[in-house]
Amino acid sequence: MAASKNEISEELLSGPFVFFPYTSGFRHKDVVSGVFLSSEEVYWHDSTGTIDLMKEMQPRCSSIGVTQLPLAKNLCNVYPGLHEFFVKKCGVHESPSYRSYLEILLELSTVALPSQAANAVFQVFLTWAEAMKSGLLNSEDVVHMKDSLVKLEYTVLPTTQDKWVSLHPSFGSVCWCDDKKLRNRFGHLDSIDFIYFGELGDHEQELLQTKVSTLMQTVGIPALSEVVTREAIYYDLVDGGFKYSLVNWALPYAQRYIFSVHPDKYLYFKQFGFDTLNRLQIVVVEKLFYKNVIKNNGGASEKQFKCSCLLQGNVLYTTSDTDSHALYMELSCLFFDGNPELHFANFLHMITTMVESGSAEEQMESFILNSQKVLKLPVEESLWSLPPLMENDESIQTSLAFSDARANCFKTQAAVAHPSRMLNSDDDEDFDTKTNAVDATLPIGNELAMNIVLDPADKGPEVGASKFNIRDRLNFGTPNVAQALQTGKDGELAAFKHFTGLFGKKAVKWVNEINETGLPYDIVIEETESEREYIEVKATKSARKDWFKITVREWQFAVEKGETFSVAHVILSDSDAKVTVYKNPVKLCQQGKLQLVVMMAR
Repeated sequence: MAASKNEISEELLSGPFVFFPYTSGFRHKDVVSGVFLSSEEVYWHDSTGTIDLMKEMQPRCSSIGVTQLPLAKNLCNVYPGLHEFFVKKCGVHESPSYRSYLEILLELSTVALPSQAANAVFQVFLTWAEAMKSGLLNSEDVVHMKDSLVKLEYTVLPTTQDKWVSLHPSFGSVCWCDDKKLRNRFGHLDSIDFIYFGELGDHEQELLQTKVSTLMQTVGIPALSEVVTREAIYYDLVDGGFKYSLVNWALPYAQRYIFSVHPDKYLYFKQFGFDTLNRLQIVVVEKLFYKNVIKNNGGASEKQFKCSCLLQGNVLYTTSDTDSHALYMELSCLFFDGNPELHFANFLHMITTMVESGSAEEQMESFILNSQKVLKLPVEESLWSLPPLMENDESIQTSLAFSDARANCFKTQAAVAHPSRMLNSDDDEDFDTKTNAVDATLPIGNELAMNIVLDPADKGPEVGASKFNIRDRLNFGTPNVAQALQTGKDGELAAFKHFTGLFGKKAVKWVNEINETGLPYDIVIEETESEREYIEVKATKSARKDWFKITVREWQFAVEKGETFSVAHVILSDSDAKVTVYKNPVKLCQQGKLQLVVMMAR
């Protein structure tokens, strides 16, 4: 008899044997349609509540086509008294598999709004997070999730804009909010979506920060703070010798601290980050602000915020009155993945204070070794230092502080050799409204009916076909500031009209239209959410000028952006304007189609 039971059980489990009705809410003796499923296709109960919500949202149907198999295949409501039979005897899973939840969420997104399903999605993410922590969610499951979430069709992520999205690039930037204050700064942007988990209580908020956040990082959903960076906006460079010397003096102590307290960080930085230190520049300014900018799409906060120091790439901006502790806090971001490290700053600040108070070197060493437990460096370790001042701070300040520094360039037409001469001082001044730090809104004046001509850089002369216009000296005199401001504004307007004519008003943004932003570009072209180009405008009223000024900050931005950065050179006249576009000026210089010149201050 026992053998007969086993045979029956094996035969039963070998194929579909669980009847699952298409409709719910039926009575015991009702005749209903349904489908037979195997034990692998059903489960007993869904603890997240997602299935119950889906049933609630789906309209009831008397019958549906057999090809539309129900996703809500939980048996607890259909066979409430048979838990032991199905789970213990038949091998039915207690709950859906972790991979199944992706399909369940996908089905849920077709019947419910994100705002209705947000908390159910959170419960699924929490289930995944706990399973990942316990090891029940294996690496293959995680890879499957990551691969699925980047697909266009897997729109299972609810957002605050009440739309379903995936991590596919076509949806733009998608992240979860770990900083409400930061989020408020981007409330005006449509190019970023925030994941919405509903109104979470204190306990759920804690679970989000401690468990769910780890899962999201693992599957590729970044936090807002990870996709946002700060972009420096500064005015009036000042002498940076003291700050340069202070940082250069502190670096060997910083090296000792990281070597002793964070040996893993030291080893990593030595292998992968040392090039940044070798190029670190200290730029001291009169006023310093920043804007929050989204890394992927360049969207920026509407407001700019005052600060005393800011590390951006390999440039440490600081004001002259910044205290050493604040400076060291910002410097620490260079070594700690962009995050400030308080203990690092405290250590350097204490040593600085001891030096300022006249402590002897023996006292300092005793404090460092005995109190702070920071060891001396092995003799084979080279001491950290800044690049020489002439290659660092001084070069930047020279090119920015002296307004008569000019780059000797030629237009994209074939260059014509001219005899060496001195430029007349009444030649109209090239002007970039941001580089002179004028905090003013300037009237554009009457809109000109402009006949705009595009003269692309690829029509330029062949290398070696002609020579650059060589001059012994450039002399500009004292420019009329008001006139130069207006020239710069009119040039930006002309370029804006040109690009809107090419790409349409929706795709082109004039960032300085209302107020001067201080950004290293004037116009942004965004045909799609994933394609963004930056245009820096250089304007003049002199048709003879074959050069324009470009600041170190603008050139640095050009290097970073490559093919997505262009200079629009505008020649204004009373009746029209001529626009010449230099796409990727860095590359053009490398090819010899443009030439970069450094002017020495007199």
